[in-house]
Amino acid sequence: FPLFISWVTCERKIEGRPAASWYLEERGRDLVAHELDWLTAQLNSWLSVWEILAVEPGLSLRLKDLLTGEERTVTEAKASREVSVHLHVLARVVDHAGFSLLVGVHPNPLAPREGRDVVDQIRKDLGLTKRATPKELREGNLPTEMIKIWQDRVEEIAERPLPELRNTDE
Repeated sequence: FPLFISWVTCERKIEGRPAASWYLEERGRDLVAHELDWLTAQLNSWLSVWEILAVEPGLSLRLKDLLTGEERTVTEAKASREVSVHLHVLARVVDHAGFSLLVGVHPNPLAPREGRDVVDQIRKDLGLTKRATPKELREGNLPTEMIKIWQDRVEEIAERPLPELRNTDE
């Protein structure tokens, strides 16, 4: 649900622009400075596949964007207790007021091999260069397509049969 809200307000285009952009144009003058800064930071962030490089449980995650190459240390109490190094997450990282925060994360992280396969598929299907720019990742329907590719992989993994265990003593 958090990824959906983030996608609808800051990624999904309505007449070529995200809803948050339209809101800023219509109501931006009514916002106080910190609200305006937060909304602007949201619009400057992007959806991507991030690898977890390090975890400080209860405090933070060190992440690397596998599409742009950028790295962030994200202040995150809950997720930092639930994930491990090398997992891949589909998420938006928002830089605001000297902090980086996870704002919108797909509920299913992927193991490293699966995550790398998804990155390769995103690059191939969406025509991304070796090192994409954040601007490229915000353009058109790219975020929507990334979510679809990620979700398709999650569903494919869920449908795989469990391995059979056999006793070799017989």
